[in-house]
Amino acid sequence: MRNGKHYVPVRMTKAEKETFLRISKLCNAPEKTVLYWLVNDMIVYEKPPETFFKITRLMLRLQINVDHICLSRYGLSEAIKMKYHRFSKALNNYDCEILYKGLFAEAHYGEDRK
Repeated sequence: MRNGKHYVPVRMTKAEKETFLRISKLCNAPEKTVLYWLVNDMIVYEKPPETFFKITRLMLRLQINVDHICLSRYGLSEAIKMKYHRFSKALNNYDCEILYKGLFAEAHYGEDRK
C-alpha cells in the first residue's frame, strides 16, 4: 500500500487486495485513508456518480433564480413574494434531502418529519 511516495507492506490475500482496491476506487479515497477507516470501524461511503452532482448544481441554480425573482424590484406584491420565498425554501429542503440520501446513503432521511 502506498503512503505518499513510499510503499508500506500490508499482508492480504489476492482476493482481499482486489476487494480493498475496488473499495478505494469506489469511494475515491487514497488507500491509506480507506485502510484507516476500515481499521477504526468507520463507515466507508461510496462516492456518487457525476450525474448526482449535476442534479444538485441544477437544483441550486433553480433556487437562485427563484430567489432573484423574489428579490427583484418589479413591483411584486407581498403575497407573490411570499410564494416565491416558500418555493425557494421547499427547493432547498428537497436539495438537502437529495444530498443526504446520495452522499450518506440514508435512504429514509427526512421521511420522519411529515
